[in-house]
Order: sequence, then C-alpha cells, then structure tokens
Amino acid sequence: MPDYVIVLAAVGAFYNLTLFVRMLLYARQEHIELLNPLRSRSKRRFFWAFLAMATGTSLLSTLVSARRHLALFLVAGLLGEVAAGSYSLASRLATMVSRLTGPLNQVIFPEIAKLSRQEPPSRLYRLNARTTVVSACAATGMAVVGVLLQNPIVLLAGGSAYAEASLLFAILFAAECFGLAGMHLNPLIQVLAGTKPLLKITALAIAIYVPLCLALSGWIGISGIAWAGLLVSAAVYAAMMVVSHLLLKRRIRLAEDI
Repeated sequence: MPDYVIVLAAVGAFYNLTLFVRMLLYARQEHIELLNPLRSRSKRRFFWAFLAMATGTSLLSTLVSARRHLALFLVAGLLGEVAAGSYSLASRLATMVSRLTGPLNQVIFPEIAKLSRQEPPSRLYRLNARTTVVSACAATGMAVVGVLLQNPIVLLAGGSAYAEASLLFAILFAAECFGLAGMHLNPLIQVLAGTKPLLKITALAIAIYVPLCLALSGWIGISGIAWAGLLVSAAVYAAMMVVSHLLLKRRIRLAEDI
C-alpha cells in the first residue's frame, strides 16, 4: 500500500509538472507575452486580489473534499473494513451529482459572478430568489429519483453482495443534491464578501460533523454516519442561504442610503 501511494503521488506530480512545461512551450510558440504581475501598482493589486481568491477557493475545495473522505476513515475505524467497503461504494455512486455540478459550475460561476457585479442590488436579490427556487426544485427531483432507484443502481454497480448499501446510497445522494441546490450561492457570496464566509461555514461543518458521526454511528450504526453527512450538508446549504440573504440585504440598504 505505501508503494502504491508513492507511485500514484509521483505520477500526479510528474503530470502537473509536464503540463506546466507544455503550457510555457505553447506560450512561447504562439508568441504570448508573459507579464510580470509585480511590475506596476495596479498589476500588483490585481495579483494579490487574484492570489487571495485562488487561495481561498483552494482551501474551500480542500475542506469539502476532506469532509467527504473523513467519513470513510470514521466508518473503517468505528465499524470495520466490511462496513467501509459498503460505504465506499455508496459514496462513490452518490458523487455522481458532483460529476454534474463540476461542469455546470465552470459555466455558471463566471456568469453569476458577472451578474453579481453588474446588476442593481434589488434586481440581484430577486434573481437570487428565483434561482434558489429553481435549483432547489431540480435538486429535490434528483434526490427523489435517487431514492426511488436506489436498489437498481446499487445492484447494477456492486452486485447483490452490496445490497445493504442501497440505503446508504440514497442518503448520501440526497446529501450531494444539497450541493447542487446551493451551487449558485457560492459565486454570489464570493463576489459580495470573498471566501471567508464560505471557509467559516465549511470549517464549522467539519467541527460539527465529526462528533455527530460518533454519536449517530453508536446509535444506529453505519447509516448514522450517512445521516450525519445529510444533516451537515443541509446545515451548510441553509447557512449559505442565510449569508447570501444578509449580504444582499446589506447591499440594498447601502444603495438606498446613497
């Protein structure tokens, strides 16, 4: 296992290094000028703003991924390797939603960020309310489909040996749907207040998630850890809604005072 991890990490590092070199070669072939971001005051200001945003986004992504992977360690440590296998299958199937939200986020994020900067606060408030309703309905529909098809999906992916993972899949799939429902809130909050509110929400979610997993797993077993993930995902979604609402209301008041 250690050799496997070392080789996997080396392959990933080598690929990223070669990708960077290829990008530099391409820029030179196409005569793309590389500018020094520290040359002027305006470029330095933009560079530090970009660096802060990129760092915050990277930390946010790391915390979200850490909460997902932390569950598997908790299952293995508390309930054993067999339970970890069932949970791993259910978790991997549930992340089908993230395969959808990833490409969508690449398109939606810059568009919502642009609207957040250009639209008047009152109109932005109405647009956010409508988008929230539409995304919540879409996520609810997907969650219902996941619950109804939990048995065929798990049996098709893992076979009859993992039939008990159907309930885990349904719960974790519903938890992932909260991420789909709140996808538009991420760029809105980042434009209005940066990544600090999101980092605080995500860090607090992890702090609540671990003791909640310990309590629920001792009460109802492996499904307790899945339910903990669902409850925390719902809490994160609710917190993002509240934060975005307060930020938009504050911007509206500032616009009215001006």
